[in-house]
Amino acid sequence: MKTAIWTALAFAAVLESNHAATFDITYDLPSALIPDGDLNGRADTRQISGIQGTITDVSVFLDLEGTGIDGGWIGDLYVSLQHDSALSVLLNRPGRGSGDPYGSSGNGLEITLDDDATLGDVHFVPDGSLKILGSWAPDGRDVSPMATLSDFDAAQRTALLGDFGGLPVEGDWTLLVIDASSGGQMELQRWGLQLTYDPLITPPFVPEASSWWISGASLMALGVFLRCRQRTG
Repeated sequence: MKTAIWTALAFAAVLESNHAATFDITYDLPSALIPDGDLNGRADTRQISGIQGTITDVSVFLDLEGTGIDGGWIGDLYVSLQHDSALSVLLNRPGRGSGDPYGSSGNGLEITLDDDATLGDVHFVPDGSLKILGSWAPDGRDVSPMATLSDFDAAQRTALLGDFGGLPVEGDWTLLVIDASSGGQMELQRWGLQLTYDPLITPPFVPEASSWWISGASLMALGVFLRCRQRTG
């Protein structure tokens, strides 16, 4: 019985020490131009393998730059991340709505997207020609980048990074970047993933409790039998 107890405690300690792990990677894409005014966009698929575990948290790093004389226009951008059965809408025409049909005029962004980011919804980044920086929450509006202004106003944030929770780490991760309106061109410089996950652990062998109780009962019976023999002898 003591062996069973100590084995169970050791397994619990392993579970506790391996409760969470982090996988962090950045992909460099030199000269990855985004087709201007093309809803097909540009997709970049990366495969993660050799990491068995269940996702508990995801954050995404994006670095997009305007190119050429005219630079870019981040209000044209739609960016999504797909893995397994889940899709997160990272950007969807930042700034676009009834108050601003063209969206934010920023010339690029270098940001981290996380559901709990303190700067709030990236859809409301400030308007201006500078590069947007910092940590923002993903847009999450799962509507077409060509949706009407009223549709943008009414859209709910239903496609967030939390949708990846509970899925396996391994598999294809696809970033799709679309420049939905002509005028100014963007280039994807880098993007990255930070995944927090619970590792899958193969537990050590622990005999069933019933077998230990049977063994103990058998030993008790044997002890009684031997004591009786000693007395009668």
